[in-house]
Amino acid sequence: MHRVAVRLTMFALVLASAFGVAYAIGDATGSDQPPVTTHDMVMP
Repeated sequence: MHRVAVRLTMFALVLASAFGVAYAIGDATGSDQPPVTTHDMVMP
């Protein structure tokens, strides 16, 4: 049970850091839009 909790915590941290990087890139480009998603790449 303890190992599962550690794995879930690590997964949550990876997701949070990924979202943080995406928002940081969005701020760097100076756009007010949310980070680019896969849907935006497929349908420009």
